Amino acid sequence: MRLHLHKKLLAIAVILLLLTIGTVAGQEGNAPGEPFVPQLRINQRSLGDQAFAITAGLYIPLFTVLLEDWDGTNYTKGATPPHLYPGGAGAITYSVYLSPNWKLGLQLNGSFSQDINGNFAYTIPITVKASYEFHPWSRVTIPIFIGTGIAMTSWKDDNFLVDFILKPGVGVYFDWSYEWSFGLDFSYLFIPQAGLGGARESSIGNFLEITLTAEYHF
Repeated sequence: MRLHLHKKLLAIAVILLLLTIGTVAGQEGNAPGEPFVPQLRINQRSLGDQAFAITAGLYIPLFTVLLEDWDGTNYTKGATPPHLYPGGAGAITYSVYLSPNWKLGLQLNGSFSQDINGNFAYTIPITVKASYEFHPWSRVTIPIFIGTGIAMTSWKDDNFLVDFILKPGVGVYFDWSYEWSFGLDFSYLFIPQAGLGGARESSIGNFLEITLTAEYHF
């Protein structure tokens, strides 16, 4: 069962990746064989500009908030350690500029971590991400962003959940050239989970991502 769930998650991720790449490659106005047309100015965006980003870094479980006491266990209402070790995270994001400062995109995220018993937990969030970008210096951009959507989680043999996710964050980016920006993001993840036992086993997971990003503008 565990292998079947992991294959299902991988299939969903691959399909979304292909759809994202297909969307970028099919943009109007691009010459055949040249889907990416670089922007010709540094740190200046305008309506219709696009970006494609690849992200990788750390996934840090912080704590879990239990909404009720869990009967028959030592888990009590309130904050409790997550019982997960830090792991890794990655993402691909396709975005379109709605103005020089506002950017809206679709992000496919993925993360993994291991619990104290050696079991791996895999999470694939799919979010709509809105960003507001400040440009304090000629080559520096500071985005403040928030993403919302769903998070698919697989853990142990037969635990597969689909939950709501809220992902605010902030970053700092440097424009290396007209096309490429490189940055550091700090993202906070809220994942409310409805337990199999109902409200008495529901919780809110709190996680932190610290990631490096390479972003291509076109």
